[in-house]
Amino acid sequence: MTTTLQQAFDKASALPEQQQDAFGKFLLEELEFLAAIDEGIAAADRGDVVSLEEARQMIPKWVSESSSQNRR
Repeated sequence: MTTTLQQAFDKASALPEQQQDAFGKFLLEELEFLAAIDEGIAAADRGDVVSLEEARQMIPKWVSESSSQNRR
């Protein structure tokens, strides 16, 4: 484990249990975000890309899907 990550876990373990849960959720969200970035970079490296216009057309669908996930 990297020093920074170990320090974060050490600090989290010193928090009250409720705050530890919140920290865990935050950390998982951050890791998912970083994994998505890595996946996007790998896709671009493979040439698996869309044009700017295609991306603009996809945005309304993404927003709709995101909104419906937030209601769960």
